[in-house]
Amino acid sequence: MGTLAANETLTQLAEHENALREELSTLKVKALKQRAKATGVTAEQILQLRAEALQLLDLVAGDGDAVEKKATLAAARSAGVAPEDIVSADWCTLAFSPASYVAVDVAARAVVVAVRGTVTGGDLLTDACSTSVPFLGGWAHAGMVASAWQVVKKQMGPAAAALARNPGFGLVFTGHSMGAGVAAILTMLVRSGDVDIMDAAEKEIERVIERGDATREGGESAKSAIAAARGHCF
Repeated sequence: MGTLAANETLTQLAEHENALREELSTLKVKALKQRAKATGVTAEQILQLRAEALQLLDLVAGDGDAVEKKATLAAARSAGVAPEDIVSADWCTLAFSPASYVAVDVAARAVVVAVRGTVTGGDLLTDACSTSVPFLGGWAHAGMVASAWQVVKKQMGPAAAALARNPGFGLVFTGHSMGAGVAAILTMLVRSGDVDIMDAAEKEIERVIERGDATREGGESAKSAIAAARGHCF
């Protein structure tokens, strides 16, 4: 699937968004009941905790930089890497555009593209858009395919640049829950040698080399790592 097909998919998804929003309230009620049954906590208590969390978010909503910094620090701590090793992060979650980041894991000798699972209403819309669409000769979850292309747009360049600066490192896509599905699709897209993805990656690699931040050998290593990308989903 190239850029044109991806844009067509996004257009089709947008046409269904209003209907999905009407269904979202029902989905939230079902999710609350399931969570209450599994944890023993009542739905009312879950709603109260959610309201308190939203109040805390409102306190820092006026300082986007502070919020992003906290999110990056939390992600680095969870991943076991230094905050400065998170070279790109997008914490703004929209429908068909999940939060994601790129980290350089020195210990594992890997550049990792991580995709967050379901957290927001936008993520629930992505989950709910479960229509099957053509994908690499088969079929895949429409919301996750659209999300994968959004992550490609935002994170493939930074990931390619990080690989060029770190010769010999591998490329790993990972995620949890919905993020795992998106990461699996990302891995297949990259491994398929999609022309648009490879062109974007190679342009970023050339920019890094021209700036003197990577060698020509590092660029070739990056291209090999992209072609051999791995997925680790849970």
